[in-house]
Amino acid sequence: MPPEKSANKYLERYAQGVILRDQTLKQYNTFLQNLGEHTPLEKIAGEYVHTKGVCRIFDIGCGNGQALHELKQHVGSLVHTIGVDLLPLADASMLDEFIQANVHDAPLPRDCDIIVSFRALHEMGNFSILLPRIARALARGGRAYLWIRFRDTQGGHAFEGEMSANEEKYLEKLSEISNLEGCRVLVEKVPVEETPSPARHTHTTPAAAGYVVLFMRPR
Repeated sequence: MPPEKSANKYLERYAQGVILRDQTLKQYNTFLQNLGEHTPLEKIAGEYVHTKGVCRIFDIGCGNGQALHELKQHVGSLVHTIGVDLLPLADASMLDEFIQANVHDAPLPRDCDIIVSFRALHEMGNFSILLPRIARALARGGRAYLWIRFRDTQGGHAFEGEMSANEEKYLEKLSEISNLEGCRVLVEKVPVEETPSPARHTHTTPAAAGYVVLFMRPR
């Protein structure tokens, strides 16, 4: 699909409320809780800064970059924020690096300590190529927190994006393996009104239906 048509498609998604363009750090921390990670993102990033002297964090489908902008305000300049999105940032100063592109057409940054993508990969598809690329982008000791919604959303509407039965089959297959590109893999399918437990935590925050995907590269 040509870039301008892809951008128009996403503008429609934003207008429908299927994709949220302006998400806060608080909302990102709620997504992390739904993935089974109860440590706030600012504390996770702070731990990397403490141990490595820097934290490189990459947001796939970053919208306007608000969440990572707030993260940097909390943790400080040693957090290096990178985002990719089809649409331009409203304010170029929100992130340290911004890639305006279809993620499938853009080289991913290397040596990322944290990679996040919440309710965006659903619209990108081609997971058999994209997810290994994400795993390879992680630095030693890095972690990726990914949330992929089901093809059918709640409320009687179906917004399939680029998800297909084949994409779901790939995620099911991924759930059966323990290693991808040298990273430990945890995948869990979370039905409506349930909460995931890939890290075997106790949950109190309701989670939307979708797939939890976590990658962890050993140190």
